[in-house]
Amino acid sequence: MADQKKGGIAWTDETFNPVRGCRKLSAGCARCYAAELSRVNPGVLGTWGADGQRVISVDGWEARFDAWEKRAAKAGKPMRIFVNSMWDPGEGPDVDGKEGRDGPRADYLPVLLKLVEIARRCPHLRLQMLTKRPWNLVAWWQNLEDQAAAAVEECEWPANLWIGVSVENQEEAARIDDLMRLPAAVRFLSVEPMLGAVLIPLVHLPSCLPVPLPSKRWARERNGWLGNGISWVIAGCESGRGARPMDLDWVRSLRDQCVAAGVPFFFKQAMEGREVVSLPALDGKVWDEFPAEPEQPQLFGGTE
Repeated sequence: MADQKKGGIAWTDETFNPVRGCRKLSAGCARCYAAELSRVNPGVLGTWGADGQRVISVDGWEARFDAWEKRAAKAGKPMRIFVNSMWDPGEGPDVDGKEGRDGPRADYLPVLLKLVEIARRCPHLRLQMLTKRPWNLVAWWQNLEDQAAAAVEECEWPANLWIGVSVENQEEAARIDDLMRLPAAVRFLSVEPMLGAVLIPLVHLPSCLPVPLPSKRWARERNGWLGNGISWVIAGCESGRGARPMDLDWVRSLRDQCVAAGVPFFFKQAMEGREVVSLPALDGKVWDEFPAEPEQPQLFGGTE
């Protein structure tokens, strides 16, 4: 997940974690800042590992989102809220000593539903959710769609609930395939910590669409955005003691892919000497782009 040092996460406005605690999955997790931070106060911040403690906020935590919604509505400007810097909403349950791949942990399900409800009633917020386990969120959403179909009800992914996957190297680029199975209006990549060059499969870049759609639901235009392709790419180095190096040529390659495909690119941080620099210039330009807002933001779910 993104590093919170030196003034916070540059690509969001606020961060709140209704759950704290996780388990490591891949190379990008090796020096997880959240796991280190949790050791300071595990009773509040959770612990890591299959048997680690997951701390879930008590009922009422949603109120802060309603307060942010009022603030954003008054300002007339959308507010981005990162909802999981200290947990992974796609983390699966332990199954015979291994992490399951058929859906998120059962104790996460009420939290995920609350986040969907918040997105629907807070049209001025952009909830940013990031996972290393998109396959479990696919299983969760498909289950919700099946339940809704059985009850002859609608089940729409809120257009202001952004979903991204962490892709720290080419090996983990396969996660993008599962990300594309989620019917979100904004799907993004967090290439952080960037541990190697990453080539985004061309089929997932907007310039190469149309692509085969997995359901009729995906074929609809969603609130001013077409729910296809990658909408945004973030890149950044690892920080902290023992941080692994990032080659700027890897960043340039990723930026060039985004520019060619018309995808907004956000270069979050880089090491300069021994210092981590937020929003560094790359070839003379600061890359701090975001997904474009629809022409009619009020079309997001919720009430004004």
